[in-house]
Amino acid sequence: MYIEPKKSESEIREMKVRIPSDYYMKLHSLKLLTGKQISTAVTEALEMYFKEESFNDRVESET
Repeated sequence: MYIEPKKSESEIREMKVRIPSDYYMKLHSLKLLTGKQISTAVTEALEMYFKEESFNDRVESET
């Protein structure tokens, strides 16, 4: 079940994750090429992923 966050819940939270080393190297390369922090690049990627119409469809079909 997917719970849509309230618009006022835009608080930033920190989370620690483990990713494969090749993903880390790609993120680090992106940081060097664009000058963006890795956290900024990950946040932008997650925002694009969760905004996709297909994300809601995938979540609903799994429940």
